Amino acid sequence: MRTLVGLAVSAAVAAASVYAFSPRPYPEQAPTQVRTDSMRINDLALAGNRLVAVGDLGSVFYSNDGGVSWQGALLDRPFDVALTDVHFRDAAHGWASGGDGRVMATRDGGLSWTTLRVEKDVSEPLMGVWASPDGTLFAYGSYGRFLASSDGGKAWQQRDIGVEDFHVNAVEGGSDGRAMLVGEQGMALKSADGGQRWQKLAPFYHGSLFGVARLDADTWLAYGLRGNAYLTRDFGASWQKLSVPMPVSLFGHARTADGRVLVVGQGGSVFELDAPGTGLRLVKRTGPLALTGVAVAGGALVVAGETGLKRIAKEDQ
Repeated sequence: MRTLVGLAVSAAVAAASVYAFSPRPYPEQAPTQVRTDSMRINDLALAGNRLVAVGDLGSVFYSNDGGVSWQGALLDRPFDVALTDVHFRDAAHGWASGGDGRVMATRDGGLSWTTLRVEKDVSEPLMGVWASPDGTLFAYGSYGRFLASSDGGKAWQQRDIGVEDFHVNAVEGGSDGRAMLVGEQGMALKSADGGQRWQKLAPFYHGSLFGVARLDADTWLAYGLRGNAYLTRDFGASWQKLSVPMPVSLFGHARTADGRVLVVGQGGSVFELDAPGTGLRLVKRTGPLALTGVAVAGGALVVAGETGLKRIAKEDQ
């Protein structure tokens, strides 16, 4: 009997050991939510229905619920320099850029990111990346930096497009190959072939331009310092100065699903291009600090800036 009891106890212990060390499914954990109201966020963009935001200290966040909650993206290596811009070609493929000449890429709509290039000996940031219709990547930034890659970002070459050492602040283009580039001292160029060749435009403003928005193949909006905004309806041949109710610098824009154009800037200001295309109308003040990016998701207005990310419900707009 004592032998049988001993065998039974041994079997029970063995079974318990097998159970204790055997693999088992764990309950799925919800993604860790992060606070995005205590750091500077420099830009945000839509990847399909997902919002993706980038900012200081190598921050990359995404939201699947229209900006209600945010999670940190997976980076292939940590870093602590600021990211200045994020751009998506479609719902899956996007690029982010910033300090150290850094360019990063995502193939899953902003959930994870891979580093394409870093220049530790370069202190000036890249201001953005634009993907042309033929797949060429262009990275641009301070002191006339304009880099091109034809192999998905493995190798980059400096392109001389005649911008000298002026800062290149923004590039935007469409699937037809038409693109525009703007920068400091009123610099503006256009391309009709997906960025392979660039033509300088006749000067229409002598201060810095921070952004350019494509409305259609011929109609473009350029904006910059102290409330200066201009519209062209002939692909840059001529420009009309727009009325802006506040002399605040303008830093970012977004197109909504219904065709509206929103522009954000200093003083927490959100403007909308009016229907005639003659001025920017103030639609919202979010606070005293500057806004640098804007997007519309699920009917809500989501803005980025010096105080992080803020969601404004449709009924509060």
